[in-house]
Amino acid sequence: MNSQRCNLIPLYFTLAVILLGFGVIISLEAFLVDQFGASGQELGALISLFALCQLLFSPIWGSISDSMGRKPILILGAVGNALSLVMFGLSTQLWMLFVARALGGIFSAATMPTALAFIGDSTT
Repeated sequence: MNSQRCNLIPLYFTLAVILLGFGVIISLEAFLVDQFGASGQELGALISLFALCQLLFSPIWGSISDSMGRKPILILGAVGNALSLVMFGLSTQLWMLFVARALGGIFSAATMPTALAFIGDSTT
């Protein structure tokens, strides 16, 4: 097996786990928002906050990964995303859900552009 392909296997696994976490959380958000007594507008704000944080922080993380290297940013993004998912799961109030989703958007923004840049660096 080509060494470049071997380098990409852990990257693909990391991206799959992060996207799987996103899919699980998005399905739980409506249940938790209802459990905390919030409305549909707050559910929409919760979902939008994640996307907004990704939009704002992707260019920042991309330039940091250009200067610091890809692997440290990928690790930081994966660990930060994992911590935000744990925080989301342990939330007992609505504001905690918002903080967890904002952090999830920020740290998933570290992984996606960096992973794409890593793939671009690894291929011809």
